[in-house]
Amino acid sequence: MTKRNPRELGTERYIRILTRPMLEGADIVDSPTDRQERVPGFDMSIVRRTGIFACGAGGLLAAQGPELVRKGYGRIACTDMDAFDATNYPRQFCYAENLYRNKGIEVARNLVREALLETEIVGLALPYRSAREYVDWSEYDIGLCNVDNDEVRVDFSNDFRAMGKPAIFCAVSNDANSGYVFVQESRPDSACFGCAFPQRVGDARHPCPRTPACVDILRVLGGFALYAVDSVLMPRKRFWNMRYVFLDGSIEDAAVTVKKNPDCPLCGSGSPKSNEQGET
Repeated sequence: MTKRNPRELGTERYIRILTRPMLEGADIVDSPTDRQERVPGFDMSIVRRTGIFACGAGGLLAAQGPELVRKGYGRIACTDMDAFDATNYPRQFCYAENLYRNKGIEVARNLVREALLETEIVGLALPYRSAREYVDWSEYDIGLCNVDNDEVRVDFSNDFRAMGKPAIFCAVSNDANSGYVFVQESRPDSACFGCAFPQRVGDARHPCPRTPACVDILRVLGGFALYAVDSVLMPRKRFWNMRYVFLDGSIEDAAVTVKKNPDCPLCGSGSPKSNEQGET
């Protein structure tokens, strides 16, 4: 992917902030990260040097972003083309001063006050397909795809697979009662987004406006996504790459492993690249 200078976007569409430690200057005895460092498999040194790129700065990132900077991750970036409106406030990471302003920029600013340690926070006011041209991908180790757009999910899957980096996909059902977290590992033999959701490849439909939304399912999925981030980067145990959640209990929650599909429309024989190579 071509890298362009993000500063040409101007301060209304790009910000980069280095936070100061929250407890800097305070008289403390124990390390703020002491308890999480006692968790089996948790490695604070990995957390500090890891960069996370999030596509979508709405309700799902509201359940992920503040916790990621509280954990002490070294760099967090988010991009979003939308602006906050009043209906976002029950579940998204916004305050009165953010109303009608861009989500990517405002969420980045709001994350500053949540940062426990020194963290670099980046905000972009662009759709993903434009933002990726301005990102130095060497700064990021893992991606979070939080958009409700299958075309972008496919691009995100392809981009991170091409870079050999893991990506985590989160989505909520149209009735806001269920959702999933899917982990696309960096290994070549692991399943990609197309393996998990072949029917979504080529789907250009977008959700209708005023789709139901509620904070509870977002918080549940956010927790699984946070755990998945840690487990991809360090030896915290995880025996699934797909986690399904049904809040109403109509279907039993499930933790499963999706296998790589040799006929996958993205990474297998059904992909355009594979079909081109097979032509004579």
